Amino acid sequence: MTRPSLHSLLERVRSAEKGSDLLDAQIRCCLWAPYDAVIEQSRINGKFCIYVPTASGGVKWWERPRSVPQDLWLGSYSTSLDAAVSLIEKELPGWAWEVGMNHGDGSQATLLRDGDGPDDYAVIEERLPAPPAISLLAALLSAKLSMEASDVEA
Repeated sequence: MTRPSLHSLLERVRSAEKGSDLLDAQIRCCLWAPYDAVIEQSRINGKFCIYVPTASGGVKWWERPRSVPQDLWLGSYSTSLDAAVSLIEKELPGWAWEVGMNHGDGSQATLLRDGDGPDDYAVIEERLPAPPAISLLAALLSAKLSMEASDVEA
């Protein structure tokens, strides 16, 4: 499986009914791995690993970037609210977050960036029929896509 784009990963997160190891690996790969990275499931332990191509045509296991702490790298973002919040704090420093349940119909998450100027203010909201960590991840990916789009427009 190739490295997902932010847009395709957002669609996968929005359609997820629950978290999974594969979704966590896709998040790691999309946010931090090189563009030519691939995700494969280990035949030894069933875990999803990220690999990059080598010059000889093979693949090698890809190590986490030093800028990503070990505990964050191993996070179960799609099933743990704490891990999802840690990911937001790493990827969107200074953003506030809020998450809640929708009266038995999933959850909602809001991310807020408040700055000095009118262009510094942003609100991202996601309401999904999924657990809170999933809604929070969708809001994170929406915010990153919004930031990417505004960088292109500038």
